[in-house]
Amino acid sequence: MVCAHHTIAWTFGGRTASPWGPVPVVVGGGDAYVRAAVASARAAGCTRVVISSEEFCALDHAAIRRLEASLRALSDRVRIVAYVRRQDLIAESAYNMEVKWWATRVREEFDEYVRARKDEPDYARALGAWADAFGVDGLVVRPYDRGSLDGGDVRADFCRSAGVGAEGLHFADARANESLGPTTLETMRVLNNLDIANAVHEHIAARLLAYDAARRSPRCVLFEPDQRRAFLARFEASNAHLHAYGIDPAVLTLGAGTLPARNVRKLTPEEFAAMFTYLATPA
Repeated sequence: MVCAHHTIAWTFGGRTASPWGPVPVVVGGGDAYVRAAVASARAAGCTRVVISSEEFCALDHAAIRRLEASLRALSDRVRIVAYVRRQDLIAESAYNMEVKWWATRVREEFDEYVRARKDEPDYARALGAWADAFGVDGLVVRPYDRGSLDGGDVRADFCRSAGVGAEGLHFADARANESLGPTTLETMRVLNNLDIANAVHEHIAARLLAYDAARRSPRCVLFEPDQRRAFLARFEASNAHLHAYGIDPAVLTLGAGTLPARNVRKLTPEEFAAMFTYLATPA
């Protein structure tokens, strides 16, 4: 099994730059990358190739068609696995990551960030483009919801969905790409206004994550209840079409129960001073 990450998606999408520098250019473009990945897998005795990147979600119809032609030239068994998550949770998760990550360093408060987003996930439209190329039967669409995942683990769920046996695979217990908590998220957002070297920024983010782990900080809630309802209402009509892909739109709704209030706010000078003192103290 070979995992080829963002470069293939970026090349098919025509992207030339990334946070790590220019996207490598090869003669033959995306098709050459696909052929190289498959050739590498076959040389190693692999019978399946996994090409994975969230950047595939950004491809337009023409790019998906080019990818489809490239894959079909090498195999008549192609399966597209996609996960859909409640859109408000995506917005909160993306904001947390983009505040935390050195390459994005978001400075805006959450409300301004949401208003400025132009890539809101319209699943029906996006999946429709992939279904046009690969056929509805060529898509496996799964809800990104712990209660719906195989064994409550997206890794095991993906293996099953992709037709890759999980037997013999070891799933590490440690969680990766953790989110910042309410206090640390606001601390990082404020610090993003400073000109901090990438390595130092990564170190600060790691210290803030350690702060959250030691104190069992709660998950960030960035929407107020009414704001969350209004945000999700924009997707109801589109989500209703997901039945065609085996997804019950109910998994993308709020359901019954009381919604939590926002727990992220601006820090007082005293609170920020306390966080600065923590960061200035050797670990």
